[in-house]
Amino acid sequence: MALIKFLNFVPTTTFRNRLVKTKKCNINESRVLYSKYKNKNKSTRNFQKFYRNLCAKNAIESSNGQIAQTLLKELDSEMTENNSYLNVLFISNKKLISILVAISSIIGGWFFTPTKKKIFSIIISFIIGSVAFFTIRNLNFKNNIGAQGKILENILINKNNDNIKKEIDDIQREYDISQTEIRTEILNVYKKFIGFYLRENSINFSEIKKLLGLKSLLGLTEQEIGQCHYEFAKDLYKKYIIMLERNESSEITSLINKFFFLSDKILSKDSQKGYQYEFSRIVKIFLFSQTEMKQICDDQSVSLYKENIKTLINSKKYENSRIQEITEALGINENQKNRIDYDFLSAKIQFNIQKENKISQEGKIELENLCSLLDISNEVFLEKLILQTGPLFNKDLTDILLNYESKSHEKETQETIDAIKNKQIEYLIPGDIVTKEFFLACDNANRFLFDKVSNDIKGSKGDDIPTSFDRLFFFKENMIKLYDSINLPEQSKKTAELSAFIDKIGSTYDSKKIIQIYNYFVGFSLKDYYLSETNGKNLENLKQIFSISFQDSENIYNNIAGPMYLKKVQELIVSKRLSSAQKEKIKQLETSMKLTKKLVLNSKISVYQDTLDKIFEKLTILSEKDLEELNKIRQFLNLKWENIQNIHNTKSEPIFYKSVTEAMGATGIIPANYWQGLEKLRKRLQLTEGKAKEIFYKAVREKLKTIFEKAVVENKKKNQPQEVKNENGDDPTIQKGSGTALGIEAGNAEGNELFNLVDLYFRNKIFIDKGTSINETRKNTMNGLPGRTEIQISSKSKPEFIYPVSLNGLFDKKTVNNMYKQYLVECFSAKLQSEKRRLFNNLDKLGPILGLDEKEINSIHLNVGMVIFQKFLSQALSKGYLDKSDTAFLSSIQTTLSMDTNECNNLLKNGKKSTVNLAVEKIFSSPKIDPLSVTKTRNLAYQLKVNLKNDLKISLEQRSKLFRIELDFGIEKGRITNESQNIIGEIQKAYVLDDNITKKILADCITTKSEGHLINAIASLRRNSEDEALTEIKKMLNFGNLLPLTIEASVGSKKEKNELFSLYSNNREDSINSVSKEKTNRLLKLMLNLD
Repeated sequence: MALIKFLNFVPTTTFRNRLVKTKKCNINESRVLYSKYKNKNKSTRNFQKFYRNLCAKNAIESSNGQIAQTLLKELDSEMTENNSYLNVLFISNKKLISILVAISSIIGGWFFTPTKKKIFSIIISFIIGSVAFFTIRNLNFKNNIGAQGKILENILINKNNDNIKKEIDDIQREYDISQTEIRTEILNVYKKFIGFYLRENSINFSEIKKLLGLKSLLGLTEQEIGQCHYEFAKDLYKKYIIMLERNESSEITSLINKFFFLSDKILSKDSQKGYQYEFSRIVKIFLFSQTEMKQICDDQSVSLYKENIKTLINSKKYENSRIQEITEALGINENQKNRIDYDFLSAKIQFNIQKENKISQEGKIELENLCSLLDISNEVFLEKLILQTGPLFNKDLTDILLNYESKSHEKETQETIDAIKNKQIEYLIPGDIVTKEFFLACDNANRFLFDKVSNDIKGSKGDDIPTSFDRLFFFKENMIKLYDSINLPEQSKKTAELSAFIDKIGSTYDSKKIIQIYNYFVGFSLKDYYLSETNGKNLENLKQIFSISFQDSENIYNNIAGPMYLKKVQELIVSKRLSSAQKEKIKQLETSMKLTKKLVLNSKISVYQDTLDKIFEKLTILSEKDLEELNKIRQFLNLKWENIQNIHNTKSEPIFYKSVTEAMGATGIIPANYWQGLEKLRKRLQLTEGKAKEIFYKAVREKLKTIFEKAVVENKKKNQPQEVKNENGDDPTIQKGSGTALGIEAGNAEGNELFNLVDLYFRNKIFIDKGTSINETRKNTMNGLPGRTEIQISSKSKPEFIYPVSLNGLFDKKTVNNMYKQYLVECFSAKLQSEKRRLFNNLDKLGPILGLDEKEINSIHLNVGMVIFQKFLSQALSKGYLDKSDTAFLSSIQTTLSMDTNECNNLLKNGKKSTVNLAVEKIFSSPKIDPLSVTKTRNLAYQLKVNLKNDLKISLEQRSKLFRIELDFGIEKGRITNESQNIIGEIQKAYVLDDNITKKILADCITTKSEGHLINAIASLRRNSEDEALTEIKKMLNFGNLLPLTIEASVGSKKEKNELFSLYSNNREDSINSVSKEKTNRLLKLMLNLD
C-alpha cells in the first residue's frame, strides 16, 4: 500500500489550465488528435497500442526503451484522465471554430448594434467578428504531455543509444514550444525514469547503467542532472515526512537510501567540486549528515559489487571487462576492489580445502577462472593460497617429521620424502615455500619433543632416562639427512643453514624447563659419583640443543656435583679419617666426577668454614689445641692460608672490634700498654695486620662520630639565647672587649670537641706520615772575605699526612661545613695567644678528619676569611689610617687561610673606598657642612690613596662644591695666602679639578666673598661698630691679596668707603713696614674703587 502511495507523488506535467500564446496550430494535427480520442471506448487505438506494435516491429533491445514503453502507457492513462472530449475537439478544429465564432460575432453585431444606420452596424459587426476570429486563432493550447510522449517515443525506437538532439529539436518545432520548455519536459522525462527505479527497494547495477545511458541519450549536462536530482529530492522529502507520520519509516528509508545511492553514482561523474556541491545540497534537504550518507552509499556500492561478483561466478561468466565496468560505475576504488577480490579468493580457497581436505584439479581450475575474472596476479594468488594452505601443510609436515624415527632405513626415508611431496601437490605449495615450511616444521617437531621430554621427567624417579631423550639427541642428525634427501629443485637454503636454525631453536625454550631437564640429566649421569664418556657427550649435546652457555652449564653441573662432593668430604672430616689413603680417595673422586679446581677449592673451603663455625659456637677465642686441629684439617684439604684467611677474618672481627672499643675507653685514646695486648689477641685470632687495621679504623670512626655528634649538640646549645655574663671572667690580664673585637662570637676553646677530635686522631697515631724532603739553598757571606759568598744546601722534611679514617659520608655536608666554619671562627676569636696558637695548629688536620676535601676547605676559608678580613679592615679604617700592626694582621689572615692575594687586595681597596665614600656621604647628608670635616675627608682620601673621581665616581658638581667650601674657609682663616698658594694646588689635585674650573671657582669665590665682607663692613660702620667693620675689612683683604680686584657692586657711598679706608689706616700696627703699608693701602683703594 505504501508503494502505491509513494507512486502517486511521482512528478508529472499537467495539461489542464495551461494557455500560452504561441504560433498557429496545424489543423491536420488537431484532426489527428481528435480522431485518436474521438471515442473513449476506443482507447485501444491510443499510444499504448501504437507503441506496443512499434516495439514488436523494431525488436527493442534497449532496457531504457522497455521502461519508456511502460512510461508511455502511464502517460496515455494520464492524458485520458486529464483531457475531456471538448478540449481535444477544440484543439483539433480550432480553425473551423474560429470561423464559426467570427460569423456569429458579425451576425450578433448586426442585430445588437444600437444604431439605425446599417452601414455602421455592418462595420461594427465585421470588426467584432474579425477580433473574435483572430483571438481564437492566436490562442495556443499547448500539449506538453504530447511532447513528453514524443520524447519517450524516440527513446523507445532508439536502438544504438545515440543522442536524439535532432529529434528533440523536431519535437520542439512540432509542438511549437520554447527551448526552456522543451528542456523542462526532457528533465521531467528523466525524473519519470528516477521515479520508475524507486518503485522497488532493491538496488540493481543495471539501474545506474540505464540512468547514465539516458543522460547521454537526452544530452543532459552535469548542471541539469544536478538540478533535476535536487528538485526530485525536494518532492521526495515531502513524501518522506508524510511516510514518517504514517509509521512507514522502514520502507521509505530504503527508498531514500536508494535515491541517494543513485544520485551519488550519477553525480560522481561530475568534477570533484561539482559533485560535492550537488550532493551536499541534496543531503541538506533531508537534514542528514553528509559523511554518514556518503558512508551508506559506499557500503551499498561494496555490497552491490559483491553481489555482482557472486552472480558472475554462479553464471560462470568469467569476463574481466564486466568487472571493470561494474567497478567504474559503482565508484569502487583500487583498495576496496583488491580487498573484496582477495576476500572472495580466500573464501574460495577455504571452501575447496574444506570440501576435500586438499585442492583438487577441478578446484584449481575454479581458482584460476576466479583470478582471471578478478584480474588477480599470480603472486597475489600464491600469497593467499599459502596463507590458507601453509598452516595445513606445516601441520601435516610436522607429523611426518615426528614419525621419522632415528636411525631409519633408506626405504623409510624415501617413503617420508614421497609423503612430503604428495602433500606439496595437494596444497599447491611451491618448492621454495616447502623449504621454508620444512624449517618451521623442524621447529614445531623439536618443540614437541622438548615438551615430551619435560613431561616425561616429571613422572620419572631419576633411575632411568626416558626414550624421548634419544629422539631429541638424534633429531638434528635425522632432519639434516632427510633435508638432503628431498633435494627440491627450488631448494634455496643449504644444509648448514638448517643446522644453524635447529641449534637456535633451543634458545627460545622456557628457561625454567631447560634448567629442569639439564638438572635431571646431570643428576642421572652422576648418580654413581662417576661421569661416563657417553653421558658427558650427551651433556654436551644437550648444551648445544638448548643453547646453554658454558657458564650456565658449568653452574648447573657444579650445583649438582658440588653438594655430592661436599657430602663425601664432610663424612671424612667428621669421622676424623685424615690419612693419606683418604686424601688419595678424595683426589680420585674429583677425577671421576670431572670437577673443576674452582669447585673443589670452594667445597673444601666450605668444609673448613663449617668446622670453624662449630668451634666458635663453644668458644670465643681459639685455644692451642683448636689451632692445631684446624691446621691438620687445612693440610688434609690442601688449603693454603690465603684460601681460608678471609674466613678467620670474618669470624674474629666481632671479637677484636669489641676488644678495641674496650681499650679506647671513654676518651677514645688507647694507652700504650694496651697495644701489646691487642697485638697478641690479633695473632691468637689469626687476623692479618690489614684486617686488624680495618677493624681498628672502624672502631675509631665510630668514636669520631660520637665526638662529632657531641660537638654538634654543644654548638646548638651555644647558639641558644643565654644570659649576658662577663666575657672576661676573673682574668685581669684580659682587656675588656677582647675576643669580640672582630664582631664574631668567641667559643670555649678549652672545651672544643673538635679539638678533641684531632687530639684523639693523632694520639692514637692513626695518620700516615708521608713527608717529602725539600732542599733549600742559601748564600752566606764568608767571614773575613768581604764580597765573597758560599752556597749552603740544607734538607728539610715537609710533613704530609694521609688520613685513612674520616667522617666522610656519616653526616650531611651542611652540618660538617658549619662545624668547621665555627672552629675556624674560634681560631681567630680566641682571647689568649696560647689558645689561638693551639687552635691554629690543629686547623690543617681537622678538615681531612671531617671528610672535607681541599676544594671544600678552601671554599670555607675564603668565606670566613672574607668576613674576618672585612670586619677587621672596617675597624682599622675607622681611625683613618692603617698602621703596620694592622697590615701585619691582615697578612696573617691571608696567609693562614691561604686566601688569594688579588682577592685580599680587592677587599682592602674596596674597604678604603667604602670608608672615604661614607665620609663624603656624611658631609652631604649634613644640613650644614663643616669645612673642617671636608678637610678631614680630603686628608683621609689622600692617606688611603683613594681617588674621588676615578674610584668613588663623585660628580664634578660635588667635587667643585667641596673645593669651594675648603677654599673659602682657608682664605678666610688666612691659611691660604700669596705665600701659601701651593695649598690651592694640593686641594685642586685631591678633588681632581682642571685648571679652568679651578680658576673659575677661585675668581667667583674671591669676588663673592669680597663683596660679602664689604657689605658687612659698611653695615657695621653704620651701626658705629668700628671693631666689626675693621674685622670684615681684614677678611676682605685676605681674599684681595690672592686676586686684586675692584668691587663693582654699588654697595655703600663713596664717603662710607673713605671712612672705611681711614678706619683701617688709622688702626694699623706701627710694626708693619712702610712698604707693606703702602701696598695694603693701594690694594684697599683698588678694592673700594677709590681714586
